Amino acid sequence: MASRLRLAAERRRTLYGLANIRASSCRTHTLDVKSDPHLPKNPNHANIAGYAPTKEDQMALAKILAAFIEGKWEEPPAQMQRAGQGT
Repeated sequence: MASRLRLAAERRRTLYGLANIRASSCRTHTLDVKSDPHLPKNPNHANIAGYAPTKEDQMALAKILAAFIEGKWEEPPAQMQRAGQGT
């Protein structure tokens, strides 16, 4: 998780958590998958694109995707959340 926190910070992105899900499971409704390899350690990384503009619709899609998580959801370390640095 530490390397993912560093990567998120470098990209100036917030890391809310980490889960593995098959790309085929993400191609639903308005969603698509965009390859974004992080070489050399994560050549299979991809981003999910096409989320709805409203938070309510985004959360509905997130609940659908959550059913396809393989393994377990990993939250960022608690100290990062408390500090408001979820990156």
